[in-house]
Amino acid sequence: MPAKRGPLLWIYSLALALAFLLLTYTGSLLHAAPQNSCADIDAYGKVVYVVDGDTVDVVVLRVYDPRYSGFLHKKIRVRLADINASELTTSEGRLAKEYMKSLVYGKKLYLDIDDLYIYGRYGRVIAVLYLPINATHLLNINLYLVEKGYAEIRDYPNEFRPYLWRLYTVPCGENPSPETERMNTASLPSHRRSLASPGRCLCTVTMVRYTTLRYTYTRTRFTTVIRMSAVYITVQSLVTVTKTITVKHTYTPAQHQLIAPPLIVAAIVSATVLVAVLMAIRRR
Repeated sequence: MPAKRGPLLWIYSLALALAFLLLTYTGSLLHAAPQNSCADIDAYGKVVYVVDGDTVDVVVLRVYDPRYSGFLHKKIRVRLADINASELTTSEGRLAKEYMKSLVYGKKLYLDIDDLYIYGRYGRVIAVLYLPINATHLLNINLYLVEKGYAEIRDYPNEFRPYLWRLYTVPCGENPSPETERMNTASLPSHRRSLASPGRCLCTVTMVRYTTLRYTYTRTRFTTVIRMSAVYITVQSLVTVTKTITVKHTYTPAQHQLIAPPLIVAAIVSATVLVAVLMAIRRR
């Protein structure tokens, strides 16, 4: 009886090993692969007003997708996709607005509009903004604001995957038009870049987070209450103190590499051989 179940047990173990390897490889693809090697440009326009750190008004000068032809020569309010800046009632929110103004106000840029929903819950157009920095590359404004610490990533339901964004990219297809104005990266506030070659963009993103911590503790306070000749009488009391501090977290996300197909095949073969050897030892 055990001899008959041996082959079935071996096949079952092999199937489990292969399933585990396939799931691991699929997960690595989902987390490590860039969303797009290029930017899908839908429109081109000029920023005429900055509402806050994540919202601007854009006059659309050109459209590349017929679905958005109704935006042509009109002013639309754009909510930057999948990021969130502090409210204007806070000092951080006001700083974010000022930085956004210095970055994009009066400039012409490209829009990758959310093809899934187009509009957000407040009727604003959801999009990723791309600022041209030279003859080939565009700067992802959404991710740039996160890098500089003026916004944080929020993965809202739409077509975008913010954790897979690239800071620098190139437009897909023949867009944008060569008539478009270009700008130099030197004009960007506190801008840093690292380009290996004109046709390839290698970027290191330093993420900055500001966390506000509030904590309460109790300490003992001694207070002089009476002076009797040369003797000071003090009383002991408990005092509750609340402090607020802001902590800056800076880190660089790991640069994930895709596993090469030959390595995957070698891993599967190795796992198969290992399972076979273990099963042979067990049957002995």
